[in-house]
Amino acid sequence: MDQNKEKEQKFWDDCAKKRVYAAFDKDEYDDIFNKAIGDFRGKKIIDIGCASGVSAALLATKGASVVGMDISPELINQAKDLWKNSGLDLSFETGDAENLNHKDGSMDVCFFGGVIHHFPDKNKVIRECGRVLRPGGILLAIEPNRNDFFQRLNWKIARKRNLLTPNEDLVRPQEVSDLMEKYGLKNIKITTFREHLSFLGLLFPWARKCFAEHGKTTFAEKIALFPVDLFRKNKLNKGNFLVIYGERA
Repeated sequence: MDQNKEKEQKFWDDCAKKRVYAAFDKDEYDDIFNKAIGDFRGKKIIDIGCASGVSAALLATKGASVVGMDISPELINQAKDLWKNSGLDLSFETGDAENLNHKDGSMDVCFFGGVIHHFPDKNKVIRECGRVLRPGGILLAIEPNRNDFFQRLNWKIARKRNLLTPNEDLVRPQEVSDLMEKYGLKNIKITTFREHLSFLGLLFPWARKCFAEHGKTTFAEKIALFPVDLFRKNKLNKGNFLVIYGERA
């Protein structure tokens, strides 16, 4: 099943008119970037699905040369305006993750901040990433985790509230790992982070401070999740999001 690009673009064009969008918090990006990439100096990075450019700008502040790309022209215009006087080695372009406008082996890092799950068929996205990465280059992605029961509940409520695009679905860790191997990536590592019961915040607006959507797990969530976590032995079954890492062979 192919991605409905028209609906995807419209959803994010509308989002750009309402707010500056970043999928994750700065401290979350920082932790993930520093662990996965290490030394950013001299690195050429493409931030695929960069939205308002928050993650792309953060990567550039660490010394990398960054191209932010998104399917939404409105988000790209917003990003250009937000970061035009930053003085960073940073540019933005409209594009399609399934057809990247970059040469083979031209990137050190392909970063996806909640993007791969927008493609019902993930083959072309992973293949394109493998194509543009140089040998030893890194694929780094943060994606919603199908293995987490509570994330499936979060997703079900969000879908009913029209908070998701028609293309979105949760990611199975094994599926994306198999595709990465298929398209020439190795040393694949998948971990998880965030434990939120945000479906309760969506159902009961008064409870949003107790059952969050972003940032650290709240005290109420820790109490609620403690007995459940005793029985979740597989680490990939615990955590709303996957952090996916692989290196180009």
